Amino acid sequence: MDDQSHQCPADRLNLPEALALGHARWQIELLFKLWKSQGVIDEWRSTHPWRILCELYAKLIAMVVQHWVVLTSCWRFPNRSWVKAASTIRAYAILLASALAGLADLT
Repeated sequence: MDDQSHQCPADRLNLPEALALGHARWQIELLFKLWKSQGVIDEWRSTHPWRILCELYAKLIAMVVQHWVVLTSCWRFPNRSWVKAASTIRAYAILLASALAGLADLT
């Protein structure tokens, strides 16, 4: 695949839109870099393709839930480390999962 296949015609995307798209793409790349380093989504324990796919989906779901918890609990504190917050969430994931059984326990 050549570089031309990833380009958008100039008449379909103006400069502010292109900058916003580039910024969004960069944020997505940073998110996946974090998920790969912290959530180990690029490693698996099996050689069977369907098990690998299942493990990948499970890890992606876990990363989305973790990200949701970080955003809902740490968004108001920009001076806090989101990486440390995510690490704490992973440490207490079992308690969080059991709390999801009852909303009163979660709050």
